[in-house]
Amino acid sequence: MYSVSNPFENDWVKFLHIGLCPAGPYQNGKISFKAHQYKNKLFSLLADKNDTPPPSSQDILIGNFDGREKGVFTSKHAATNIFVFVIEGAFEVQNRLMEQRDGLALYEANTFDFEALSNNAILLIIEQGVTTNHI
Repeated sequence: MYSVSNPFENDWVKFLHIGLCPAGPYQNGKISFKAHQYKNKLFSLLADKNDTPPPSSQDILIGNFDGREKGVFTSKHAATNIFVFVIEGAFEVQNRLMEQRDGLALYEANTFDFEALSNNAILLIIEQGVTTNHI
């Protein structure tokens, strides 16, 4: 059984739970990172200790950006389904205004541009390779 609890009696806790079907060998565990070490760039949460991204067509990237910082995401795969989620702040993604907790799905895309519109804006990207077996 799966359960979530808040250990803080008087404070709200916001969290995002992501479940993916693994493209490679199944791994379970906690991912720790310090976003300020990667300021104004995206980094893979699934990368190994040498920052090498996973060999599969799945990846989860996150970045903490200053206001007016621009970026371009380009997949390493020909066609990818991408889900973009704003954790904090505001962004312009593919000419769309996105604010905190907004999400955008981009199907069979491999590149998009974005711009942080606020300081300490946090962007999450989930990349899933397109397969020929559509359900």
